[in-house]
Amino acid sequence: MRWLAATFAIVLAIGVRLSTAQSENGQTLVPFIELQSDALTPPVVVEESPRPVHQVRLVIDASLKRGNLILDSNRPEFDEFGKLIGGLQTPHVRASSLDSLRREIPCTIQMVKGGSDEWQLYRLEGPSLKTPFQVATRNNISEGGPARLMILGPDQKPAIVIHCTRYGLVLP
Repeated sequence: MRWLAATFAIVLAIGVRLSTAQSENGQTLVPFIELQSDALTPPVVVEESPRPVHQVRLVIDASLKRGNLILDSNRPEFDEFGKLIGGLQTPHVRASSLDSLRREIPCTIQMVKGGSDEWQLYRLEGPSLKTPFQVATRNNISEGGPARLMILGPDQKPAIVIHCTRYGLVLP
């Protein structure tokens, strides 16, 4: 029980620190949540991107109200073992040279419903979104764990399911 109390105190302290973090120039840093797909091979074609998409990322502010859907058309590069070695942005690689083939689309995220097995379903909306996107996550979207970005077909059922890695509250 002491271990649980100590862990809670540490998590609370980190949360308070994150919520009040300051950048070097004195601006308040706002934490965000990021969902990121692996390299999509074959790529996915969506109306919002003029080229086939090789990676999808969703970056949401900590309030879970708005964010950016990022459609990356850069071609992934792999080594002979199939390991991703370049071409796409990852949380560990932020290359500005990749920006020309990446499209960021502002969006809002809205809860649709909760499932009986602890999964939550969210809808992405925005004036520039023509393709119907939904996100399914185990528990709340900010809690970590499995996540799926889904592109709905004409029948409003998932036609494409993209498994994503969820990076919890982080600072930019």
